[in-house]
Amino acid sequence: MTIQYKKSLLPTTLLLSAALFAGAASADIASKASDTAITGEVTANLVGGKYVPYKDVKVSTKDNVVYLSGTVDTTLEYQDIIQLALDADGDIAEVNTDNFTVKKSSDLLQDIFISMKLRNKILAAAFKNDISSSKNVHLETTDGKVFVTGQVKNKEDIKKIGQIIEDTKGVKNIDNRLGVA
Repeated sequence: MTIQYKKSLLPTTLLLSAALFAGAASADIASKASDTAITGEVTANLVGGKYVPYKDVKVSTKDNVVYLSGTVDTTLEYQDIIQLALDADGDIAEVNTDNFTVKKSSDLLQDIFISMKLRNKILAAAFKNDISSSKNVHLETTDGKVFVTGQVKNKEDIKKIGQIIEDTKGVKNIDNRLGVA
């Protein structure tokens, strides 16, 4: 009688083990599906983001943690990309940026000086009513390349701001991403 009891317990034990394994496998599949969905949503946000260099950023997700990697030109792009990742639908635990960086300047003080000089010139132009407003214009300089983003009231403001930047000593290149509000 004892032997039959053990034999009949074996199929039940195997069935329970199989059920537990299937449940764990099912949870793992659901987790991977969730990670894939989050990665897709973050990538869609980056592609749809205005002025976001999404091609320079790699996105992956593991256990609901979004991993961003790559290098962008400005801190504004860096911040925008992180915000777009956080705005994605899904149960995001965190955004990991350990391998996500901003391009370093070879002459940081000169770049800061150029940006400050430009901010003052654009502010003066707004004060003199040469442009409609400067409050939504953002500047950042890296190795003499000026990145200008934001929204202005008309196309004429974009041209005038571009000319102010172009006429400023030390500016080597302009990446004008201004738009009309």
